[in-house]
Amino acid sequence: MISLPAGIPGRTGHAIIILSLILLAVLYSLTSEIVNMGKELHKNCPLPPGMCIFTRSIPVESALGLIAVLSLLFLGLNIIIQARRTKSVSLQSSRKLTKAAESLAGDEKLVFEAIAADDGFAFQNELATKLGMSKVRITRALDKLEGRGLIERKRRGITNAVILKHE
Repeated sequence: MISLPAGIPGRTGHAIIILSLILLAVLYSLTSEIVNMGKELHKNCPLPPGMCIFTRSIPVESALGLIAVLSLLFLGLNIIIQARRTKSVSLQSSRKLTKAAESLAGDEKLVFEAIAADDGFAFQNELATKLGMSKVRITRALDKLEGRGLIERKRRGITNAVILKHE
C-alpha cells in the first residue's frame, strides 16, 4: 500500500467535494435553462403538455448528471472519512510505540530508536553499521523486539528489512 504524506487524502477529498458542488451548480443552471427553453418551445406546440417532449420537468441527461455528481460527492466524503480514520489509527499506533519505547532499555532501545528515526524501516545490516554494533548484538536486540511484537523482519536478499509494527 502506498503511504501518502499526512493531509493529502483529506485535501483530495475536500477538492472532490468542492468540484462536485461546482458541477452541481452548473448542472442546476443548465437544467433550468433547458426547462425554460422547453416551455418557450411548447408555446407553439399543438400537443397537450403531458405528451410534448419539451415540457418534461427534468431532462434524462440532467438526472444522469445528478447521479454522477452525487456519486462524486459521496466519493469525496468517503475519502475524508477514511483519512480521518487512518489518522486516528496512526496516532494511536504512535502512542503505543512511544509507550513501548519507554519500557525498553539497552541495545533494544538503541535499535528501536534507530528504526523509528528511519521512518519505521531499516535494513538489518545498515543498523549494525549505523549503531557501530556487531551483527550478533543487533540480531539479539531485534529478536527481543520481535518477541515483544514491536517489529517485523522480512527477508530481502542477503539481509532483513526491519519494519516497526503499527498495530
